Amino acid sequence: MLFAASVITFGQSSENLPEGMVLVDGGVFEMGDVFSVGDEDEFPVRTVRVNSFFMDEAEVTVAEYRAFAEETNREMPHPPPWGWVEDHPMVMVSWEEATNYAKWAGKRLPTEAEWEYAAREGGKKLQWSGTNDSTELKEYGWYGDKAVGALEHKEREVGNGSTRPVMEKKPNVLGLYDMSGNVWEWTSNWYSKENPGDSGEVIDNPQGPEDGIARTVRGGSWFGFAVTLRNPNRWYFGFKYVREDDIGFRCVMDVPGN
Repeated sequence: MLFAASVITFGQSSENLPEGMVLVDGGVFEMGDVFSVGDEDEFPVRTVRVNSFFMDEAEVTVAEYRAFAEETNREMPHPPPWGWVEDHPMVMVSWEEATNYAKWAGKRLPTEAEWEYAAREGGKKLQWSGTNDSTELKEYGWYGDKAVGALEHKEREVGNGSTRPVMEKKPNVLGLYDMSGNVWEWTSNWYSKENPGDSGEVIDNPQGPEDGIARTVRGGSWFGFAVTLRNPNRWYFGFKYVREDDIGFRCVMDVPGN
């Protein structure tokens, strides 16, 4: 079932929005674990300003990535155990492959600050995208509540055992689907446990470390517990060759004049 998205255009008419994207109006927010329940890499909570940007309303799908692969004469990656399903989020792509897709589409990957700000509906104090109530989380995201056995897919007993079609769950108030769950999403940031700044200063559009050995992912996935879907939760993977069946991505675009 599709839920009607409450898309906030903040002064722009809907016909000026790039297709399949929503406008996230920029602002200042307290980035990090404002609930003080997370890991050390979610601290310190710091004051961050982000510019306005457009964000894909859903994760990039298999069909969308296939169009890119065909036009650029690339092979599709090895499929996940359940095979390629056109309306599911694209998985099995490295950070570099996701970046190449974004460039082809005239877009880019979001920064961690942009991703968290959008998931929190413009910086609200939200544990998950759309809700603070764990009993409502199933309305907004696909995730698992138990894990049995080893990590091989055939032994997984989590969620529905695979990705799910995008936009099946309820969106947050900005009109963004699956920000919590379905697949982890690549960001542009190198991963570091250390976060600069504190609540006493405003950090403008942070880009993260200048280098590193892994890239940060956000949002949790179908193969994960509710706690891993929390908005400030961070994880990381090698950026060149890592391809997982629970990592995907969505893209953003700069708003002209910002």
